[in-house]
Amino acid sequence: VEDQEDSSEDTQENRRRIYNVYRTGLLVFTSLYTFFFAGAFFGYGPMILLLQRDEAFFGKCDIENSDEPTCPDQKSQLLNIHFVGTLTQIMTPFVGHLCDTRGPFATMFYTAATALAGIAMLIVSRAIPMDELLYPAFCFLGMNSFATSVMCVVTGGVFSVYNAKEQVSSDDMKKSLEVSEEANEGSDNKDQANGDGDNNNEEQDESQGKGPRRVIGLLNNLFDAGSITYLIMWEAHKSLGTSLQVLCYWYLGVGVFIFGGALTCWILVLKHQQKDKELQEEADQMRKSLQEAPIQDNHDDCSSTPEPSKLASTELVDQEQEALEKQDNEEEWRQLFSASFLWLVAFFAFHVGRNIFVLTSAEAFLKDLGDTGDRYITIFTMMMPASVLGFPFVDWALGKYGFHKALQLINLLGLVHGIIQISATDNLNVQIIGFLVFSFYRCFLFSVIFAYLAVLMPEKVVGKANGLLHISAGAAGFLNIPLGNAAVQQWDGSFIIPNCIYTFGILPFFYAAYGTTAGIRNKENQRRNSKSTMGFTKQMSSRFGSSLHPSNSAVGDDEVAKA
Repeated sequence: VEDQEDSSEDTQENRRRIYNVYRTGLLVFTSLYTFFFAGAFFGYGPMILLLQRDEAFFGKCDIENSDEPTCPDQKSQLLNIHFVGTLTQIMTPFVGHLCDTRGPFATMFYTAATALAGIAMLIVSRAIPMDELLYPAFCFLGMNSFATSVMCVVTGGVFSVYNAKEQVSSDDMKKSLEVSEEANEGSDNKDQANGDGDNNNEEQDESQGKGPRRVIGLLNNLFDAGSITYLIMWEAHKSLGTSLQVLCYWYLGVGVFIFGGALTCWILVLKHQQKDKELQEEADQMRKSLQEAPIQDNHDDCSSTPEPSKLASTELVDQEQEALEKQDNEEEWRQLFSASFLWLVAFFAFHVGRNIFVLTSAEAFLKDLGDTGDRYITIFTMMMPASVLGFPFVDWALGKYGFHKALQLINLLGLVHGIIQISATDNLNVQIIGFLVFSFYRCFLFSVIFAYLAVLMPEKVVGKANGLLHISAGAAGFLNIPLGNAAVQQWDGSFIIPNCIYTFGILPFFYAAYGTTAGIRNKENQRRNSKSTMGFTKQMSSRFGSSLHPSNSAVGDDEVAKA
């Protein structure tokens, strides 16, 4: 028996190690495509320089009557390429539904296909050349970026606490059932045991949530770090003289390797999870058969003919199952239209719309302030990965202060950055401080919101909820197109008015952050009050001794445990 137990423990440890290797590989490849593809989409400033150097939409300019290398019409087209690409957030509910119904592998395949299609379309647009193909190219890249946000949440879920499932023999199962029956005979300490079990469950839930929260936060920070991808391509173009088309060929090859590795890791992880599920179902079936086995002492002559009541019970079970499915669907819609989630949708839509406007218009905004040598757009892009330094602060803020104050900090960081934008228009060096604040703003924005989404919504509807967040942000992005065109063509390239709109528009969302966390704050207060009541009761018990004993008081240990 000891040899069998040692062998079982060794098998569990081996399965755990193999699974850790699979999900570590998955994290590596997910980090790579998040960095080089999903994050690159948001570092659009250097790509504008590459497209200008490649004379994209140069036919829009009146060359004879102007000595400028660019013109407002060309700038508007280059801005609109990215603005239109960001509108593909509206398709994200499809990705969420795909994830909920077809699973992570199908979603990963969609993510890889959109990225490679976008790069291929970009190559074709430069080879023909046909500038209008840049619109579908960046739409595909945008679809990849927003699908990656769904995959970040799904990948984080893989890093929950892993418990290997093993096959259980009938003898071991009988022993475990006998032990559980003996444990159930003692009812004196039942409520106290339940109380301890609740505490253990809370600790287990907390440990299971910490891993996914940190992985999701890390991957979302790589969105910012990946913003330097186009800057790397720009520097390679300047130093090596390589054309944008050749750079995209290399980019496509890297994408095939990264996405191929990610798909392979998902196959291995899902096969391992399916095997664990089968072992768990086998153990549950064996436990159920042993519990329902008839006693053979004096019932050898019992007939095996099923009773009519049992046949009728199967119909009742089917009806109950249909009722439960209907109830689950109603509960899903109730969660998606809850006040807390709707406040989160409004909060996310505004801040992501503001974030995209700042990223897309950064090159034109800094040019208007005097960045003629592209120095400050380079600094802006290089400082965006500084958001990775803010990740420990996100983890610390969530652990110490909770989601409400972390969401309020997002508002505060956005407000500070906006004030720097509209006030320091005559000193580009002050804008560097704004670059740093903006990096931390993006870090908190995506890390906190997606971590909060996993806590706020049930697992069954996380994909749909994620999709609804992005469709709201895509709808808010429609405002960016007229704002960008007006700034370039009507306000002589000045972005002071759009920046004022997005700065002072933050103020109502201090209340939105309060509204979306109302439910969680109520639960935390109830839990805190419950713990204080338990602590007071234990203190009074230790102080007055036997006066609070069940034999001497109407309030006994059972009632204390229930409280």
